[in-house]
Order: sequence, then structure tokens, then C-alpha cells
Amino acid sequence: MKRFALVLCALAALASPVMALDTPAPTTQTLPAAVLSKPYPATMGDMIASTMTQLVPSLASYALFIVGGVATILGFQGRNRAVTHAWVECKDTKTKVKRDQVQKLASSVDDVRADSGGKWKPDLVVFVAGSGFDPDALNFAREHGFVTYERDGQEFRLVA
Repeated sequence: MKRFALVLCALAALASPVMALDTPAPTTQTLPAAVLSKPYPATMGDMIASTMTQLVPSLASYALFIVGGVATILGFQGRNRAVTHAWVECKDTKTKVKRDQVQKLASSVDDVRADSGGKWKPDLVVFVAGSGFDPDALNFAREHGFVTYERDGQEFRLVA
């Protein structure tokens, strides 16, 4: 949304005339009657609209197409940005996580990654265990590139 606002400001700046430092600020006499008839003071938007219609009348009639084109271009750029999908598995059990639980997760992740019709595929797998991991489970998780965390008091720490 910030990019969209910046583009609109840039378009308004390109369409407005360049004023010298000694040029007086616009007064109510230079604003159109539609703006003067409003019960509140003229806004920056009113002044930009007035300037655009006075400066380039043909550009003002195509303003909707220009804004639509800019929005379309920004939409395509946003859709093509890099996205990382993460699969996070949490286990809060009384005992340490066993190898078979990590194997079950690895099997599920492999199934999702192999699904050609899936809308997303996990790039990162995070396994969080409240009671920690068995050494065998931890080794299996490392072999499959899983990021592992375990509870350490009131916090969770990364298991190396």
C-alpha cells in the first residue's frame, strides 16, 4: 500500500507545474468553483486535481487508466516476490519425542512436497518439542534438514 501511495504522489508531482521560490502560493482565486463551493478548506487533493485539470486536461481524463495501470503493474510485482513456506510441528508431551514421531512428520512433508497439485510446498520444517528429543530422533531430524527447538524453562532454544 505504501508503494501505491508513493506512485500516486509521484504522478501528482509530475503533473504539477514547477514553481519558483518567489511564486506566491495558490489562493482561493486560482481554485475552481467546485472547490470553492465546498464548506471546508481546500485540501491537497483538491489542489492537485485542480492543477492537473488546468495543466493537462487530456491527462486528467485518463487518470483512472493511469492509476489502474500502475496498480496492475504493482500487483504483478507483488505476486512474483519470493515466498518461503514453513511447516511447524509442535509436540508438548510428558516424554521426549521419539524417532517414529519425527519419521511420521518426514513422511507427511515428503507427501506434500511430492503432490504436484498442491498450492504450497514447505521450504522449511520446524519441529518444536516441549520435553526435548531422543538422540535418535534428533539425528533423524538433522539428516532431513529439520530445524529443532526444545523447551528450556519458560523459553524455547534451538537444538544444534
